Amino acid sequence: MKSKRLEKLKRQILPSRGREEPAVSTSGVSLAEALPGTVLSSEQGQCRLVSRCIESVDPLWSETAQNYLKALSGLSGYCNPLDLSPPLHRLMDIPPEGIVFFDLESCGFRNSVVFLIGMLFCEKGRFVGRQLFARSVEEEEAILEECLNCLSGVSTLVTYNGIRFDLPLLRDRLGKWGLGPLPTFAHLDLLPIVRRRWKKRLPNCSLRTVERWILGLNRSGDIPSSRVGSVYEKFAATGNAAGLPGLFRHNLFDLVSLAELVTCLLTGFEPNVE
Repeated sequence: MKSKRLEKLKRQILPSRGREEPAVSTSGVSLAEALPGTVLSSEQGQCRLVSRCIESVDPLWSETAQNYLKALSGLSGYCNPLDLSPPLHRLMDIPPEGIVFFDLESCGFRNSVVFLIGMLFCEKGRFVGRQLFARSVEEEEAILEECLNCLSGVSTLVTYNGIRFDLPLLRDRLGKWGLGPLPTFAHLDLLPIVRRRWKKRLPNCSLRTVERWILGLNRSGDIPSSRVGSVYEKFAATGNAAGLPGLFRHNLFDLVSLAELVTCLLTGFEPNVE
């Protein structure tokens, strides 16, 4: 069933090498209108890059980088850094520019096509989100190659469930296209840390639950995880990009939440979730 779904998606999408944007009906929204960005070209083909400072997306994120940098430097007043788990403690010894938050979006089944790669970089005291987007299945190779370029020189990659999902899927898709290997970097998966610290006090350890119960965040303007694949498939089939801003915001919110979570863990914040 899953392989049939993937083949159906592939048939819906025409090869995109050499074109600027997919066609869209007159009643729909073009990709350029929905998400201003840049078309990247390489030997692997084309893909789209959407790069922006996070506060331009949501003013509520304006203090995220400032609080994160204070936590990394120890200026936030955490009482005893020795209480931190070793992976977290090591973050405080790495330049902020060497730490990247990472999240993949795929069609929702095992070994499926990766169509969006989100990365959050700290640059000159500000968080910049870089999102690589495959406008078609054929552009997956291009976003994977660009991802390798972006991760070159990174010291630590921070994920949520990256041990079981993001990195295995990334390696699988790189292998499918004959790309790789991944650059050498340390990997910090925050999910095991959250489980050790708060599992008995939370309904579950999904990122949405952590946002609500631990970080006090409420999402708006994005889409639920369950709709990510269908939103992309609709765009792939019709060229109508009306649903993509919510999808990209969903991915960016995941990344920002990881930064907020690191800040929370480094500062020793303990919410009352009894």
